[in-house]
Amino acid sequence: MHRLGVGAGSFASGWIVLAGFVGCGGSSVSHAADDESVTGGNAGETPGDSGSSGTSGTVGVGGTAGPTGGKGGEAGEGSPTGGVSGSSSGTAGVGMGGTMMGGASGTGGRGAGAGGMGGSGGSGVSGAMGQLVNPSFETSNTSGWTVAPADALTNRYAYVQFPLGTVPAPHGTFELATWHMTDAFTVEIFQTVTGLEDGTYTFAGHFMRGAEFNELYLFARNCSETDPDPVPIPMTAADAFLTVSLTGIEVAGGSCEVGIHVDSNATNWMDADLFSLELE
Repeated sequence: MHRLGVGAGSFASGWIVLAGFVGCGGSSVSHAADDESVTGGNAGETPGDSGSSGTSGTVGVGGTAGPTGGKGGEAGEGSPTGGVSGSSSGTAGVGMGGTMMGGASGTGGRGAGAGGMGGSGGSGVSGAMGQLVNPSFETSNTSGWTVAPADALTNRYAYVQFPLGTVPAPHGTFELATWHMTDAFTVEIFQTVTGLEDGTYTFAGHFMRGAEFNELYLFARNCSETDPDPVPIPMTAADAFLTVSLTGIEVAGGSCEVGIHVDSNATNWMDADLFSLELE
């Protein structure tokens, strides 16, 4: 409120003209003998209207969604039994602020598949007259051979398989193998041949093996009154089979039991194929 000097006296109402400004008088104006000021009425016009509201900002547009899904894993590659297949397809992409993030590709499986299923154990009966039965395991099992103990087959200490790696079997498609990842074991694989002409024979087989066996040898027994000493199967190169022979087997009475003895630690491996029993 402004204070205005107008000299002595006061007005109850009316117009006050001051420097070209016209104010509408309000209610009564007070007067005091010892005060020359005049108290004006309520001044000013009514406040103006508020300004209009500002326009809202434009809503931002979200980023483009990523691609649908990653590429699936490649098929496994390994032995004829098949390697492990690739893992599942990649995760679907997600739009992130306009950046496209594709799903990751699946991982292809690689590595050799498991060996072929071992055949059932032989019954212990005699083989064909004068010759070995299934000498190269081309029946894809141990038919004709006795495997002792029998649970060596169910535990997969001994089994018949397709050759692994690049080294083919010495004969045909299959080979005998002994191996286990965690167990030590002892097994014999043998057969009894009957109808043999009395005389001196050689029992032989083709072998490829690693190190650290406790015992691994060819044997012939129950062939005559005196059986020959076993012949150890030595360690070989990992890329070639070695022929190992047990000679001087005396047969009297027309039958002979021949085979291999395996006393193995865990992870020891051996492949064998193409056995023979021949008159010297």
